[in-house]
Parts: sequence; structure tokens; C-alpha cells
Amino acid sequence: TAREKGLIKDGDEWVTEEEFHKRRGEILVDGKWIKLGEEAGKAYHKEAVGATRLKLVYTWSPHFDVFSEVPPKITKRVADACEAAYVEMRRVLKPEGDEYPENEIERIKLTLFKKAPAYVRFSKWFNEREKCEELVPGWLRSVQRQHSFWWTHPEKMVSVYQFPNTDKTFVSNVVHNVGLVLITRYNINFLYPSVWLQEGFAYYLEMKTAGYTMSFTLGKGGSGGGEKGPVWAESDKWKGALKKLVSEGQDPPLKRIARMTHDQFSYVELVKSWSVVDFLIQWDRTKFKTFIDLSKARDSSGIAAIEEDALKEAYGVGYRQLDTKWRAFVQNGFKP
Repeated sequence: TAREKGLIKDGDEWVTEEEFHKRRGEILVDGKWIKLGEEAGKAYHKEAVGATRLKLVYTWSPHFDVFSEVPPKITKRVADACEAAYVEMRRVLKPEGDEYPENEIERIKLTLFKKAPAYVRFSKWFNEREKCEELVPGWLRSVQRQHSFWWTHPEKMVSVYQFPNTDKTFVSNVVHNVGLVLITRYNINFLYPSVWLQEGFAYYLEMKTAGYTMSFTLGKGGSGGGEKGPVWAESDKWKGALKKLVSEGQDPPLKRIARMTHDQFSYVELVKSWSVVDFLIQWDRTKFKTFIDLSKARDSSGIAAIEEDALKEAYGVGYRQLDTKWRAFVQNGFKP
């Protein structure tokens, strides 16, 4: 039997003892299973609290270190949702070896705040510690005008404040930012995907794991700010809205979307980006991994061109052909 072979039941699966503990973020040290990164998380918590005087509570999660001033119930909701997004990332991209190692270095830190003043105080300290302004001039002023920021090197950090948003929106915002970190850190080569692929994958993780998204900023001030519309602001209406655009021949072409910067995006481009990523994964998950691998393996100034070359090599289509196939997917009820 499975038990006689030394396997342990994890939900509906029989797995090895090592896999069982690995899924829970634990490693074997001196014959004992310990929580990976917990000691380092506690040390970071002590340093952050000492420097900022913020009342943050540390919570360990298998792949995240959470530093929070929001209620424990909300903290747990955030951590569980982020873990679900992490599991989905690994299901889709199936990272091996150094593509996304499950080690202490790759753990992502989450800082969760109730209101802006605490978030601003933390961002100042984080900037001093990580020298963010030296790498991205104007970084501090920019993030302090927003409800959140994410950072990938050397610390992997997502920081979000809630007020005046609902718990549901708050969870969505954190998970979306985590998705941006995950796709950027994958393959550990610091090549940022283009905006459509970056945002599309983050929205995919939200929609796949939570079934909704309420993340609408994309670099604009305030969560839930920026361009709004009665259709695009509600993710349960996205499919119907996309189907209408396609039937009217009004959806923006992917080739143009692929070359757009953050400030050029509106909801229409964001939602189509999500749906194209969803389509590519449904079409062939293995090819999607190949597409991402090839996209992040090449060094050039033209990211959109790199990604189209990778798309052709992985799927055998360019942007225009992908548009045709995606439109058929939409008209077929979002089924390939």
C-alpha cells in the first residue's frame, strides 16, 4: 500500500514525506522539520519595527513572510490567497532547479497597512535600506502616491495599505502585486516582461485562484482610481464585454498592446491582456512555459520583439495570428 511505501496522504494525493513538508514550506535540519525562513523573517521584523516604530505583527507562511497591522483574520485571508497564487504559478510554469527555487532567498515579504501614513513611513525606510532611488530615480515619490508597491531585488517585497478599500479589494490588490513579482522573478534573470504579459499573468492568477479581481491602478494614484467604467470595473462582466468588442471588431490589436507602456493602458487593454494569457495557457500549458522561458532568455532593448519571436517559436504564431485565434476563442465561449 501507499502507506507501507512510506507515503503520506495530502488531501487526495499520496506523497513522500519530503514532498509533504516541502509543500508546507518546511525543510529538514538535524532530523527536524523546521519552517523555512522563519528565523530570518523574525530578524527582519525586529529590524523593521525598530527602525520605523510601526506596530507590525509577523506571520510566517510557506512562501511568504507577512508583516501586518491589519486584523489577523484579514492577514490570514491575504496569506492564503497569495499561497494559492503561488501554487498556480508553479502549476502553470512548472519551474525546475534554478528557474524558481523554493529557498529562503526567494521568499516574498508582504507588508500590510491600514492607512497611508504607516505605508509612507515604511516606504521611506525601505528606500533607505534597499537604495531604491539609486536604481529608479523618483521611486519614493511615485510609490507614496499609490496604494501599493512591489520590489524584486534583492528583497522581494509587496507593500499595500487598505483604507478606504474593502477587505475584498485589499486582498485582490496584494495578490495582484504578488503576481507581478512572481512573473518577474521567474527564471531569476531580472528581465521584466512587457506590460501586457506582466499584467495579464497577474490578473490570470487572481481570476484563477480567487475568481475575481478588484485591482485597477496600474501605476495610477489610488486603488480603484484611474479610468473606470460600469463594465470593466466588474470582473464578472469581462467576458461579456470582450465578446461584444470582438463581435464589433473594436478590440485593440495585440501587436499594439505589446508595445504600450503603463501610462498608455486603459481597462480594455488590461482585460484583453488577461484573456490572451488565459487563452495561451488553455491552448497549451507546456508551450506557455516555453514562451515565457524564451521571452526571458534573450537580451535586447525591444522586449515586444523578443516576445513575438518567442511566441512564434513556442506556438508557431505571431501577434496578428494570435489575435485571430484569440478572437475565435472568445466567440467560442472562451474555450479553445
